[in-house]
Amino acid sequence: MVRGVNEATRLRVLHMYRRILRVARGWTDDAERQYIRSEARSLFKQNAGLQESAVVERKIFEAESRLELGVHYNIPYPRPTNVVPGATGKDGSNSSVLPAYMDSYHSHGGKQVPKHILVRSPKMF
Repeated sequence: MVRGVNEATRLRVLHMYRRILRVARGWTDDAERQYIRSEARSLFKQNAGLQESAVVERKIFEAESRLELGVHYNIPYPRPTNVVPGATGKDGSNSSVLPAYMDSYHSHGGKQVPKHILVRSPKMF
């Protein structure tokens, strides 16, 4: 993530990584602390080769969003999302609609969305 972008963006990425590790250090539950570290390590490693500025900015936004949600709710795991049956993305594809903080799970080659994260809403009628 840090090679093909300008120095300011590179520093923002490194600052975000350090900030996540700092939050993990202060987390009270050992299992959750380990989850935060391993999730940050794997996602930052997965995104290390990104070179397009727009994609890097989206990943920074994802990291900031997940960090703020985790700290606010005191839950390090991605928040479950409710998906209305038949909902599609902006491009009209049949892929599931996921919030911005789940971008790494949604991107091509990204991790699979854990089953406990994606919650399907029952049909309304």
